[in-house]
Amino acid sequence: MSADTVSSTITARVVQHHNAAMSERNIDDVMSDYADDAVLIDPSGISRGKAAIRRVFERLLASGVPMAPPTQQVFEGQLAYLVWNTPLNQPGRQGAETLLVRHGKIIAQTVAALGPPPPHRESGAQIAARPEDSSDRDPG
Repeated sequence: MSADTVSSTITARVVQHHNAAMSERNIDDVMSDYADDAVLIDPSGISRGKAAIRRVFERLLASGVPMAPPTQQVFEGQLAYLVWNTPLNQPGRQGAETLLVRHGKIIAQTVAALGPPPPHRESGAQIAARPEDSSDRDPG
């Protein structure tokens, strides 16, 4: 087996665990997939470190937005590319994510989402300006 094949297999396992944890809305399992110094870039800004990323997922999971499994997944070495849509009969959102996995942990993730934002989620500028957000959240 080549090094890229091994990396792709590890990346796929991490992403599959991450997707299952998201579907189960299990924040501890979701966070177990991230490196301590991971970076998440999403429409609301940049989150650095597990504590900041956890706050993003806590808000998302609390919003009640259905967690849809990916409709497409591509793995290449340490990279994963996912495409998803919300289930039928739900407010229409679709998006794509790229994850970088090293040593069995997500070290970087980008998320692009189209459609109306989930309930209880402000725009990036509002989230960045909220005083309860820590300085490790950067609106980009």
